[in-house]
Amino acid sequence: MENPISVQAQQNSSQKPSRFGILLIKPSRYDDDGYVVQWWKSIGPAHSLAAVWGIVEDAANRQVMGSSVTVEINGINEMTTRVDTKKLGKQLKSYDRALVMMVGVQTNQYPRSIDLARQFITQGIPVAIGGFHVSGTMALTPDWEYGALKSAQDEGITLYAGELETGVDELLRDALNGTLKPMYDKGDDLADMSKAPLPKLLTPKQRKMKIDVATMDMGRGCPFKCSFCSVINVSGNKMRSRDPAAIEVYLRQCIDQGTHRLLLVDDNFARLREWREILDVFIKLHKETGIEWDCFVQLDTQSHRIPGFVEKAREAGCTRVFIGIEAVRSDNLLAAGKKHNKVQAMHDMAMAWKKAGIFIFGTLIIGFDHDTPELMKQDIRFIQENVPIDILITTVLTPLPGSMDHKHAVEAGVKLDPDLNEYDTTHAVFDHPLMSKEEWNQTYLDLYDWFYTPEHIEKIFTQALENGISVKELIQVMMAFYGSPRFEKSHPYVYGLVRFKSRIDRRPGRKIEPVWSFYPRRVWEVSKSLVGHIGLYIHLVRIARRARKAVKRRSPLIKVEQI
Repeated sequence: MENPISVQAQQNSSQKPSRFGILLIKPSRYDDDGYVVQWWKSIGPAHSLAAVWGIVEDAANRQVMGSSVTVEINGINEMTTRVDTKKLGKQLKSYDRALVMMVGVQTNQYPRSIDLARQFITQGIPVAIGGFHVSGTMALTPDWEYGALKSAQDEGITLYAGELETGVDELLRDALNGTLKPMYDKGDDLADMSKAPLPKLLTPKQRKMKIDVATMDMGRGCPFKCSFCSVINVSGNKMRSRDPAAIEVYLRQCIDQGTHRLLLVDDNFARLREWREILDVFIKLHKETGIEWDCFVQLDTQSHRIPGFVEKAREAGCTRVFIGIEAVRSDNLLAAGKKHNKVQAMHDMAMAWKKAGIFIFGTLIIGFDHDTPELMKQDIRFIQENVPIDILITTVLTPLPGSMDHKHAVEAGVKLDPDLNEYDTTHAVFDHPLMSKEEWNQTYLDLYDWFYTPEHIEKIFTQALENGISVKELIQVMMAFYGSPRFEKSHPYVYGLVRFKSRIDRRPGRKIEPVWSFYPRRVWEVSKSLVGHIGLYIHLVRIARRARKAVKRRSPLIKVEQI
C-alpha cells in the first residue's frame, strides 16, 4: 500500500498475535462528466486524513485492542492518488482482520464513498464512513429521504456520527471482533480537546501538495450562529482548545521535518480563549530555532478588534487570513445569521490586516433570496471600492446537512436535489425565487471575472507592494483561486495542479468511454487548460510590473519587491 505506517503493540507471549490492517481513505467526488476529481498535486490539504490517522494511531499505541495485536495503518487521499480497490482489497485480506475507514466525508463526497465502500464490501472487507455528511445529517435531519444513511446501513456499511476521539476505542474493538454496528452515534459526546491526540504529521510525499503545508486544529467550535454553517451543530458553539503544550509538540515535529507552512483549520481561531498562549508558542519556537513560520488562519470580521490580536498574530508568523464576509447587503447578512458582520467597518478590518503585511482571503455567497446577477455585480463593485481584500472566493448557497438552512428546508418541504454529489457549493441544488439554476450557476462563475478585472488586480498589487506583501505569492495564489473556476470549473478548495482522470473510474451508470475517444479528448482538455494558465500567468506578471513601476514612480524611496 502507499505511504504505510506500522504501529506494533508489545506482544504478550501468552496471547495469540493478531494482525489488524486499517486503511484510511479521504474520498474525492465526481465531476459533471462522472469522472473522479483528481490532481497530480493538490492545492488544499487533507486535514481529516491526518486527524483520523493521529486518533487511530493513538488508539493502537494505547493497545485498546489488546497487547497481542499488531496494527498497521495506511492512508490515501483520493484527490491525489487513485484508489485501486481490487489491489487494496487483496492486500487487506492478508491480515487477520481489516477495516476501511472513509474519513472526513462531506456531503458531495458521500456518493463516491458509498461506491468505494461497495467495492470493498463485495470482497468481504468491512467499511465505516464518517465525516460531516453523516454527523450533520444525524444531528438535525436523521430521517432526510436523500441523506442515504439507512440505505448505506442496509448494504452493510457502518456509519459513524460525531467526533472520532470519543468512540474510536469501541469502533476498533468491534471491527477486530467482527461485531461492527450499523451506526455509532457519538454526536452528543464532544471530545476533550485538551487531551485529544495530535494529527498525524504526514510527510510532504504523502501530502502531495503544490505548495506544501501541514495542518492542525488548535481547537473546535464556533460561537456564532450562521444559518448556512454545519460546524456549530456538529462541533458545537462552545470553543474547545488544545493544550498549548501539546501544540508545541506538534510544531516541534514540523520543525524536525523542515515544514514551516501551517494551515490552522479552526473555524474561528480568534475566539479561542487560549489564542494568546498558542501564538506565544509559535513566537517562542521562532526565537529558539530561527524558523520563519508561514501560517494561514481562519477568522471572523471582528477579530481585528481584539486588543493585540493582529500584532500578536503577525509576530507569530501569520501571513494570510481567511475571513468570512459572505454578504454585504443587510438583507443577506440577516438571512445568513451574520449580524456580527458590520459592512461599514469592513474597510477598517481589511486595512488592519493589510497594514500588518498580511494578505486577505474573503468569501462571498451567492443565492440568498434577493440575489440577482445585477445585484451581485453591484456587491462586487462595493467590495472592490470599500473592502480591500486580496483574494475573493465565492460559493453557491448550499443547504448542507447539519446547517439550520438545511433543517428548515427539509421541514418546509423545499425541493432539494437528490444527487448529493452536487452539494459542493458550486452547483445550485434548490430553486431560487429570482434566478434559474442555469443563471445561478453561471453568475457564480461570473463573479470571479467581475472581481478580477485588470484594473482591480493592479489595485490589489499596488496595495500589496505598499504594505510589504509579496506580489509573487499573490500571483501564485491568484493562479489557483481565479484559475480554478475559469479553466477547470472547479472550486478553489478542491483545485490542484494538472488534472488527471482514470478512464475506468467513472460513476456507476455512466458508460466507460473507448480509448480512441477518451485520450484525444483528454489531450485537448489538458492542453486548453495549460494554455489558459500560461496566459493568465503572463497577464498577472504584466500587471504586477506595471503596478511596481507606478509605486516606484510615486515613492522612489520605498523598497519594493522585484517581479
